[in-house]
Amino acid sequence: MNIIFIDFNNENHKNKIKLNNIKNKILKYDVRDDILNNKLTKNTYITIDKEYILNQIQNNKYSIYDKILKLKIKRKYEKDDEVNLIFSKSFDNYIKLKEYILDLFRLNSITIFNEVVIQNQLKKHDIKYIDNYIEDKKKNINKLKILIILDNIKDYDEKKLLEYILKYKFVDILRTSNITKSDYKKLLNNINSINEEYGTTIDIIQRRNLQKYDVYLLYSNLDKMEFSQKYILSSNSLYINMHDIDMDILNKDYLLYKRYEQNILTLLNRLEINHDNFSKTKLSFIFK
Repeated sequence: MNIIFIDFNNENHKNKIKLNNIKNKILKYDVRDDILNNKLTKNTYITIDKEYILNQIQNNKYSIYDKILKLKIKRKYEKDDEVNLIFSKSFDNYIKLKEYILDLFRLNSITIFNEVVIQNQLKKHDIKYIDNYIEDKKKNINKLKILIILDNIKDYDEKKLLEYILKYKFVDILRTSNITKSDYKKLLNNINSINEEYGTTIDIIQRRNLQKYDVYLLYSNLDKMEFSQKYILSSNSLYINMHDIDMDILNKDYLLYKRYEQNILTLLNRLEINHDNFSKTKLSFIFK
C-alpha cells in the first residue's frame, strides 16, 4: 500500500526545511520518504506552505514549484500504482487548498490518487452516547435537557431534532451570531410548526449561560476551546462535536486505530509527523 501524508508547514518546520535544503531555500514543499520504503509499500510525508498555495489559487496557475513536486511524486511510482492521500485535519477548513493539491497530483494520469475519506457516523451513534451518559450519571431521562448548537442554518437537521424530542422531550437550539435574521425567521417558523404539531416546547435561545443543559450537540463545526470561552458551560455535561469523527469511539475505524496505535505512531515518528495533526480514524486506513 502506498500512502502520502499531507500537512501544512509550521514555522519550526519551515526553518528546518531551509536548513535541509541549502540549494533550494525557497522551496514551497518538503517531501520526506520513509526509510523502510520498498517496491510494494511507499510512505511519504509532504508539507506545504499554506500562504503560497493560497496565492497560487488566486493566480489560477501552477508554478515551477508545483511542477517540481509533481515530478518528484511521479518518479516514485510505477504505471497503474495506486496512492492513498491522507490530509491533516487543518485541510478541513481549507477545501480549496485540498482540491488544488488533488488536481496537481491527478495531472499525472499514470498513477491513481485516492483521498482517504472516513464516513462520519456520529448521527448514528449519538443516541448511544447520550444513553450511556444518562446511565453513568444516573440522570432522569424525563428531565434531561439537550442543546443543539447552530452556527450555520445549513447544519439544521429536522429529522434528528424530531428523534431527540420524541425520546428526550426537552430540546433547545442555540443560535449563534452567525445565523442571519432571515435564516432565524425560517428556523423559527419551522420550530413553531413542530411545537404546534407535537406539543413540544423547543426554544431558540441566544444567551451565554448554558449550564442548565445536560447535553451539548455541536451541529456546526466550532472549535471547542473557542466555544467554551464564549459560553458558560457545565463541566458535568456531555459534549459532542458532530463534525469530529475522532470523538466517535464506537466507529469501526477508530477501533481499528486503537488496535494498531503503536504501529501507526512508530511509522509517523519515522517520518517526523505530528500525530495530533491527523485524524485517528483516517490513520486507521494504514492497516485496512
